[in-house]
Amino acid sequence: IAPPCHSLQKIGFCKVNVEPTARCDLYGVVFDIEKAIEAVPADTPARELEYRIKPILDAIAHRDPSVQSKYLGAVEKRFGLKAKDLRKAVAKAATTPAREDGEGTDPESSDEDMEGAIFEDASCYYCMTARGESKVISSFTIEPTTRVETEEGELILGYANTDRGGRVPNLRFPLSSFHSKRDLIRQLPSADLQWTGSDNNVQGLLRVLARREIPRRPGSNMLGDYKKGEHHVWLGPNCAIGKEGFMEPSPVMYVPSGASLDKRIAYVKVDEDTFLEVAATVFRCLPQVNRPEVMLPVIGWFFATPMKPRFMERVGTFPTLFVWGTQGSG
Repeated sequence: IAPPCHSLQKIGFCKVNVEPTARCDLYGVVFDIEKAIEAVPADTPARELEYRIKPILDAIAHRDPSVQSKYLGAVEKRFGLKAKDLRKAVAKAATTPAREDGEGTDPESSDEDMEGAIFEDASCYYCMTARGESKVISSFTIEPTTRVETEEGELILGYANTDRGGRVPNLRFPLSSFHSKRDLIRQLPSADLQWTGSDNNVQGLLRVLARREIPRRPGSNMLGDYKKGEHHVWLGPNCAIGKEGFMEPSPVMYVPSGASLDKRIAYVKVDEDTFLEVAATVFRCLPQVNRPEVMLPVIGWFFATPMKPRFMERVGTFPTLFVWGTQGSG
């Protein structure tokens, strides 16, 4: 098997690529790329060369991008290979996860075979030109944190790291953001977030984000009664309340829609005595705002409104509240 022995690494017997001080005569390429290049004869037959330079390209792919060109130049000069092909091989090694023994490969599934494919660097995204050169197309990278399924479709939530060392939090990307370059730019709220890629590169960005292993959660942009699948909760701006009380963590995520209601309400944990005291005060004072024949229908309607979805399920309709009065009555 090709060194290092991944099976031995898994059970802890091989420390190569795990501990910096570990060395392996067969896999010294990981630690000294230039020495490994020189160790391969320049006239090595093509079939053998493919095997000999693969670990070298893998090692280059995991080095800092600023020095990759230097190593690739040495490989190109020694073996007479094309720079474009070498860069594609390094990009593939950097983005393709390791496969278990016996697992098949699908050449059509690799990133470089997809039109608009992009690759992620420490602080930007880049694509490969027809000449095999890398071209930076953004001033940031996106760190997705959650994928949320709402009534209006899926959202990718996260933050951006800029090439100036800053961070832009609370980013929201509906799938419509990846329809075109223009749609993506509309979702970038900071002047530090610049995108110069094409429409196809936007789809490449979606591919990069979709491959990240991040939590998936159900969500809603509606406050109040939420009933879907196994979840039936009362959804607040920062909480969810079930039949047993506040649920931590919340099984459903509230996604702001841009309305102002979520900024004007809050649910606070209190003990039973405090709750009863507040409720008694509200129920005593609220009907006195106006005459009973005015206030009672209004209070009843507002208390029933949060359960409108359940009324619609059972009855199929819900009344509209009409409020009128003389001029100046408020």
